[in-house]
Amino acid sequence: MYAFSGWGKGTAVSEARRAWLGRRRYRERFGIETSYRQKNQARGWTTSTNPEYRLLLEGVALLLRQVWVCLTLRIARARNRSPNAWVPELPLVEMLDWLAQRIRARYPRTRCITLPHKILTTAPMP
Repeated sequence: MYAFSGWGKGTAVSEARRAWLGRRRYRERFGIETSYRQKNQARGWTTSTNPEYRLLLEGVALLLRQVWVCLTLRIARARNRSPNAWVPELPLVEMLDWLAQRIRARYPRTRCITLPHKILTTAPMP
């Protein structure tokens, strides 16, 4: 016995269409959630309460994710893959680590404070 034997053809088609739309909506929603998760991987962490600075960090995170999407699309095309294919050669976290290493190499952290020599005096403090 068929599971849908009690339904007429119109009802079965209607239910199949609803199922198809549900799968499509879920895929769209999954893509949105994945985008936010990836954006959060690229987001700079701060304790600042300055809304302009926090918005800047959000914008940089979105920009970095979009750069990654463009790079993976180029890699997929170069390897004759579908544009939606997963590209294991360049995970987002790896690209972010690479960028962080390049920035640290270019701008090393300085742990000293240089003061003008006029500030330092040899006169005794009162």
